[in-house]
Amino acid sequence: MIAPPSDPRAAAWFEAGVRASPTLAGHASAVVVGRDADAAAWVALGLARAIAPIRRVALGDLIGDAAPIIGLLGEPPAEGIVDSFLYGVSLNRIAREVAGLGNCYLLPSGSEHVQREDIIASDRWKRLAAGFGEVGATLLLVTTADAPGLDALVEHVGGAVCVGADVLLGPGTTTIATVLADIKRAAPAKAPEPVVARRPTADFRAVLDGAMQGGPAAAPRPPVPPGPPQPRRGPEPAGARPRRPGPEVGGWSPPPAQAARRGNRRWLVPALLFAAALAAGAALSLWRVRVATDRTDPGVARDSVAAQTEPAVVPEAPPAADSARDSLPPEPPLEVANPADSLLAAGWAVELVTANTEGGARVRAIGTPEQPTSFPAATWAPATIGASRTLWFKAFAGALVTRTAAESLLAQLRRRRTLAADQGRIVRVPFAFRLAGDVPSDSVTAYVSGFSGLGLPAYALRRTDGTAEVLSGAFESPQQAALHVPALRAARVEPVLVYRTGGAF
Repeated sequence: MIAPPSDPRAAAWFEAGVRASPTLAGHASAVVVGRDADAAAWVALGLARAIAPIRRVALGDLIGDAAPIIGLLGEPPAEGIVDSFLYGVSLNRIAREVAGLGNCYLLPSGSEHVQREDIIASDRWKRLAAGFGEVGATLLLVTTADAPGLDALVEHVGGAVCVGADVLLGPGTTTIATVLADIKRAAPAKAPEPVVARRPTADFRAVLDGAMQGGPAAAPRPPVPPGPPQPRRGPEPAGARPRRPGPEVGGWSPPPAQAARRGNRRWLVPALLFAAALAAGAALSLWRVRVATDRTDPGVARDSVAAQTEPAVVPEAPPAADSARDSLPPEPPLEVANPADSLLAAGWAVELVTANTEGGARVRAIGTPEQPTSFPAATWAPATIGASRTLWFKAFAGALVTRTAAESLLAQLRRRRTLAADQGRIVRVPFAFRLAGDVPSDSVTAYVSGFSGLGLPAYALRRTDGTAEVLSGAFESPQQAALHVPALRAARVEPVLVYRTGGAF
């Protein structure tokens, strides 16, 4: 488990990495580089810890037995990145899963000195980074500012996170963020609870090995005789310690015959399937908008924002769409994970708008990048109205324990002219889906940004112990909440229905 270290200086860099994680939104890969090797490694671990609850992440050690990473592994593994590049060892074989954080994997440096230009500057990193982007995962590489071929590496993966103000990259390279730490900061914040462990899917496994194909032929690996640990081969810094043999990690690799047959195309088929799934999802969304337009409920007015932001012409759905949907097996009934909190639920909110499109509800809740809005606990959710099967989307603000408090919020929004005098109404929506729990207050932005990047209406509620829960949506009942389950599953998030508790940030 990746947790804040006990050393205050290391903890400050770790927390700085956690806080910097929102800067990687939209980036499938990055190099974490610093003059202080340990500081760079702690920042990289902080980034990985913040990203792992949202998407799969692999962290590669291009420092060479970086102490913070070796501390998680227990001992230097016998094989690593060097052995993959020079001797053809499978990256799946060297990858080590972080205990208790099933979405995070470490790629150790290997049996030789890793900071050599033919490895650091290799264009294989470009192919590997592209593969991670195809499957929605994140690749982090950590190294030092004096690594040979650093600028080429940064160019291959698309940018760098610089640890400290004294890191200067070459002209033309991209700096995603510069991370600074408050070394005098007090004791580290409590790390979030472990996320639900999820084994890597086949496309993620294939990416690791597929991108390694196509380079220079790997040299045959010299046999390692039994006996005392062997010293590193290659140009090693003076005083480097010998390697201790470590256990092999063989649980990931596909059978050798399959690996040889698939070659460089191993991640191509999953990537094409992923693209096809996206196209199917887009077609379904367009059809749903058309259905909503054709079955307008006369009792609900359309949202003007939605009408302005959505296209007027939408392709028709296939004739069998309704029958195919009706033939699908129903989702099992949702159970509330925290029924004891029903009396404490912050279930009252202000309904901002009912829109016929998700885009209209989203714009009303959070605005646009050019004109963002600032409602407390802003979110949106799918809903049906009455006996109609028409799908609508409602935008909400606030998470309050009493109706009186919600009325006060509505009056305040109207007084500030955030809402017009005839807009908004009080509703009770006590249910939401928990995306993450026990999140430290200084990590809330990272978590909310990450889940929002997956298209989920994420927001956070503060609890009495200072931590927060990151939630999605607001619903009148578990039956209504079931409408949001497909979006969660599409983002690979397990649906956990809870009573909303806590207060808005």
